[in-house]
Amino acid sequence: KMPARVRAVGAAGAHLRRAVSRRLVPYRELTTGLMGERYSGPPREQMDASQAAIYDEIARTRPRTGVRGPFRPWLVNPALADGAQRLGRVVRFETSLGARLTEVAILTVATHHASAVERRIHEEEARTVGVPDAIVAALRAGDAAPPFDVAGDTEEAVRLPAAPAVVRG
Repeated sequence: KMPARVRAVGAAGAHLRRAVSRRLVPYRELTTGLMGERYSGPPREQMDASQAAIYDEIARTRPRTGVRGPFRPWLVNPALADGAQRLGRVVRFETSLGARLTEVAILTVATHHASAVERRIHEEEARTVGVPDAIVAALRAGDAAPPFDVAGDTEEAVRLPAAPAVVRG
């Protein structure tokens, strides 16, 4: 017999996704027992030379977090892992936004999509680059008008408030 949670997901998936995104139902609670263990990619000692080279490059560029998240499974295909790592580096570090605006944008998107792991990682990053705790908390809460303190920076005065508005559409 199909578990009730599976039937519920099939019959009312949209409602459950909304409940999860509003944090009314924890995602882990919904999925416990429904999925097997998540594939974490090949162990470092079993990687071929190209996988190991990309693993080492990712580890070098991510000293705080290491090779975690989607990077490990992507290493099954070294070209995919390398391309994804390069794309992430460009999107995050090689834009005209600067570190504060980039982290505000990442936190805004993470909150919008209820991505707790991404939000947790980037809340720390945001604080490191000078995003005040009040703004981090407001973004976490999905506040439509976070208390941006721009201290006379005209560019941030325009761009910071725009990030939540752009994501919400």
